[in-house]
Amino acid sequence: MGDKLSAKQIAMECGVPVIPGCSEPLRDGQEALEKAISFGFPVILKAAAGGGGRGMRLCEMPEDVIPAFELVKGEARKAFGNDDIFIEKYLVQPKHIEVQILADQYGNVRHLGERDCSLQRRYQKVVEFAPAWSVPESIREQLHADAVKIAEAVGYVNAGTVEFLVDRDGNHYFIEMNPRIQVEHTVTEMVTSIDLVRAQILIAEGQPISHPEIGLGDQNNLKVNGYAIQCRVTTEDPANNFAPDNGKIEAYRSGGGFGVRLDGGHLLDAVQPDPQELGRQHLLGQPRRLRPRAKFAADLHRVGHSHRGMGVVHPALRAGNAPGAYRGGKRHVRHRLRLHLADRAGRQHRPAGTGQLHLSLI
Repeated sequence: MGDKLSAKQIAMECGVPVIPGCSEPLRDGQEALEKAISFGFPVILKAAAGGGGRGMRLCEMPEDVIPAFELVKGEARKAFGNDDIFIEKYLVQPKHIEVQILADQYGNVRHLGERDCSLQRRYQKVVEFAPAWSVPESIREQLHADAVKIAEAVGYVNAGTVEFLVDRDGNHYFIEMNPRIQVEHTVTEMVTSIDLVRAQILIAEGQPISHPEIGLGDQNNLKVNGYAIQCRVTTEDPANNFAPDNGKIEAYRSGGGFGVRLDGGHLLDAVQPDPQELGRQHLLGQPRRLRPRAKFAADLHRVGHSHRGMGVVHPALRAGNAPGAYRGGKRHVRHRLRLHLADRAGRQHRPAGTGQLHLSLI
């Protein structure tokens, strides 16, 4: 499942929708161009073994394809040791929704809900939240079912993430599976109260997912309480066209107070100029109201200025808006959250969760 082409083939065999594209590696740039013309623009070139936002290039016109093919192939060879490239139709302004799953050695597979990771920078996830109120509940249920179906088909064991894109018409498509724990697993932990790392260890020891410290003997045992938002702080300067930033850490001030959880630390006293580096992650869990959003943004702003000269948080993002420079739904997260919470509050009372801020080095 770690190979995108193989995973796509498995999804098709399971009857799960996939984005139109080729099922075999491209031979050369000319074949890529022919495929692009047949699918219709825009298209996207991807490394079969890619991950972390690397090995991907958007092509909006025919003249983009061959140069992009050579760039992606070279990047894939250096980064992954595998230069297989494929091409897909590019969906405009999709929602990127990922489903967390957990499976044991006895054929039991459970989902732990979903996360919305549509707000991205260079195809790297910047903000994630759970549950994914950005798509209708009926679609989320389809994603849960398809994620479990794929995991069962391959006899998957342990924690994993099945990822989908949802287009503007509500159609969903499988794109890949991450057969491992992900950095953003903490978002799911916040709303389910299930320790995924502990669950991984217990499953590796041969325990079933019905074990008391996992507690997922039945899918109905899953309870999602409240909301969680995670933001990754990057070593880039948004005031300077997102140029990589570096320097010595001279001061650091963390968030604190009631309802705030902090997990942090660093190994070195300097930040290196690596544009791929995602320095820290912040996570805020909130049971029902929007009010702590301002506290969350303010805390990110403080951490951003802990590093001399580092303007980490984009002003539009601090205001609750998704700037056009980021790929994703480009909707006002603040507005969507307010509407959803108002709707939920009018229909039923949700159990109170624990508001927490999670900070760790990644």
